[in-house]
Amino acid sequence: METFEAPKINYERRDDMFPVVPEKELKMKYVSSSGPGGQNVNRRSTCAQLRWRVASSEAFDDTQKQLILQGLETRINQGGELCLEASEERSQEANRKAVIKRLNELVAETLVVAKERKETQPTKSSKERRMDEKRHQGQKKTDRQKVEW
Repeated sequence: METFEAPKINYERRDDMFPVVPEKELKMKYVSSSGPGGQNVNRRSTCAQLRWRVASSEAFDDTQKQLILQGLETRINQGGELCLEASEERSQEANRKAVIKRLNELVAETLVVAKERKETQPTKSSKERRMDEKRHQGQKKTDRQKVEW
């Protein structure tokens, strides 16, 4: 398996840039869904629940795991598992594919390092606009004052 270094610069996000979470590392469970499906919903367990233990993944190196753990910390439970579910579709298989796709998209998003912002000086026109606005506000306040006769 190919190792991958954490990116140092910002990339345009491409789906083939980051490793995909292997399905053997995922725990899938199917439960009753409340989504679309009519009578089918009452009889079949179509909601796909996915659990993935990030720390024990073999597809990512330690740096990537740390980025994933930091980026998705609100979605990771105390046991260190990332939990997602999908119940939008009518079939179990479609929900399984949807939740796996969502997982891979979330992981890819967290691995992209944001580009650092360069500070720039304000332009001449923006300075002039700011000063005009200040003058306008000052004039409003002056107009509100009592007039001496």
